[in-house]
Amino acid sequence: MKNFSRIVESVQNLTVLGNGALIVDDLLIALDFAPRLFCADGGGNRALALGLTPEKVIGDLDSVDRGALAAAGVETHFVDDQDTTDFEKCIALLQAPVILAVGFMGQRLDHQLAALNALAKFPQQPVVLIDAEDICFLCPPELQLKLPLGTRFSLFPLQQGQCNSSGLAWPLNGLDLSPTGRIATSNTTSKDTLYIEVLSGLHICILPKQHLAAVLAGLIIID
Repeated sequence: MKNFSRIVESVQNLTVLGNGALIVDDLLIALDFAPRLFCADGGGNRALALGLTPEKVIGDLDSVDRGALAAAGVETHFVDDQDTTDFEKCIALLQAPVILAVGFMGQRLDHQLAALNALAKFPQQPVVLIDAEDICFLCPPELQLKLPLGTRFSLFPLQQGQCNSSGLAWPLNGLDLSPTGRIATSNTTSKDTLYIEVLSGLHICILPKQHLAAVLAGLIIID
C-alpha cells in the first residue's frame, strides 16, 4: 500500500459515505455525531441526491459524476492507486477521533469483507461501520463500554489471538480465538460495564447500532 499523506486532520468526528446499502436515517444519525461529511467516490452522487454537500470526494473517481460535483462546488481528491479500495483511501487520508462509515455494508458480501479488511489495515484510526442492524469496529487494545444488561455483543477474530473480558456472560479469559477456530460471537453483557483487553490479534466488535453513542464514548479517549 502506498504511503498516503493526510489531507484532513480533524478534532471532530468525521462521517464518510459510500455507495453501498444505505438507510438514510443512519446517515443522519452519523451526521449528528460527526457533522463533517466526506464521500468515497460514488458516495458523492448519493450525497448530492440527498441534498448534502460533502467537503471532499475521495477515490479513483471512476463512479462519481464529476460535473455535478463541480457544479455544487464540491472538491475532489483523486488517488491513482488500484491496490486500495476507495474506503481505504478515505481512512488513509482522513484523521479524526472517530470516523463513522455509512454505505459500506449490505448488498454485496465482497464489499462488506473489504470494509472489514480496511479496518484491520488502519488500526490506529478508529472507524465505526454502520449497517441496517449493527455497528462494528476494530477493538482497541482496551475498551470499556456502558451498556444495558443483556446487550448482544460479538467479538470476531480476524487473526489468532487472546482477549480478557469483564461483564460478559461468557468470559473470554484464557480462550484462544481464531477465524478458523473458536470465535466469540453472540455473547451478551452481564454487567452494566463491559471491559475488553486485547492481549494479541485483531478482533472486530459487533453490537446493535442503537448503542452508537456508548461506543463513541468508549472509543474517544481524552488524555
